[in-house]
Amino acid sequence: MFEKYDFYVESNNFIELFKPFLNFEKFTETDAKASGINYSAISNDNWRIVINFPKNFERHSFTLRKSASITFKNYEEQYRHVTLTKEERNIEIKKTDEYVDYFHRLYQPNFERMINILEIFTEQGLNSGIFQEINLKKYEKHSRTHIYGYSNPIYASITFNNILQSLRSGETSYKESVLSIDFIYLISSDKKLTPYFKIRLPYTSHKKVNCIISFDCSKMYFTKTDHEFELNFIDQLESHKTDDESLNLYFKNIFNIEVINSISKTLKIKKADLKKLTSDKLKDYFVLVDMIKY
Repeated sequence: MFEKYDFYVESNNFIELFKPFLNFEKFTETDAKASGINYSAISNDNWRIVINFPKNFERHSFTLRKSASITFKNYEEQYRHVTLTKEERNIEIKKTDEYVDYFHRLYQPNFERMINILEIFTEQGLNSGIFQEINLKKYEKHSRTHIYGYSNPIYASITFNNILQSLRSGETSYKESVLSIDFIYLISSDKKLTPYFKIRLPYTSHKKVNCIISFDCSKMYFTKTDHEFELNFIDQLESHKTDDESLNLYFKNIFNIEVINSISKTLKIKKADLKKLTSDKLKDYFVLVDMIKY
């Protein structure tokens, strides 16, 4: 199996889980310097799982990320650069479908609970008055949505309350934002490489936060930037409770902070005074904010 570079143990642990699916015969490791390290496990029928750890360039040196991309593809096709026949294409589709099904059974991502968490987030956004409207998109709750090459599938688009927004320099109209979902693969301190849900939560028209959720939805992490989970073990970041009560309180608080900031900035009221008010009392100020802004 793999024997070189920083994350060979983590990569071996990941590949071990797929041995019931593929009969691996060859293992290669390459350090592409600027682009990162590739670990490739190749089967006896020339299919491969490729694990890529990209590098960040900071302070005149490259730092290997603790996040990876995973691809499943045919070994021969990668180098032939020829158009596949219909039969070859059908074989490829069938094998990829089998990989997706195996992955889905192996990790059993809890899409229902993940979506429920998003519903709590959007409900609190609407209750706070920051969100005006939620427009749900067609989103299939299955691993195939993310493994077949779709990047950051959109779960919903969000229209914000114009009263609480401010246009930035160069902007001529208020914008919508999207709530997107992705799979990411992160390293933990116990030398495991594990898939997680990564969700971009827009809590204002200009601010977003990463929400990283374990597939069983028992652990959750929030990061302002990707750097936080790229340069640190995921289990060493601050975790948050995932029960409904804790989530409602957390999301209600971050939306209230934004409402208070907006009212305070526009009406020149001390934030300390606004923090004493309930959400409904804060909404009473929206009319005054609207009058001053327009």
